[in-house]
Amino acid sequence: MHTQESRCNQPNNSDCGNCYQESVSRTKTQGAFCLSQVGDLKCETNGDRLCDTLGDPDQTGDVSVQDCIYNAGGTDDWGDNWLPDTNNIMSQSTVSCLLIFSLS
Repeated sequence: MHTQESRCNQPNNSDCGNCYQESVSRTKTQGAFCLSQVGDLKCETNGDRLCDTLGDPDQTGDVSVQDCIYNAGGTDDWGDNWLPDTNNIMSQSTVSCLLIFSLS
């Protein structure tokens, strides 16, 4: 399913009313076809390849519910520390933290 927390637990989109689920056949870290990373932007390799938001790691279980702080550490494919925006609605953060859309 799409990288977002689903609000509908039905197996078919038609049973979800206004909540739709989208099948995705690629992984976040491998890209669509496992292409070389040379010259790629981070959003192209670690994100959804659309570059509307920065790529971020799977934050499931790694975000504090009380203050929405990402606490897992780790680095991306370029060796930079992950600093995901845990409040971005398009991130894989804790549902209660998803409050804003990015401006890009």
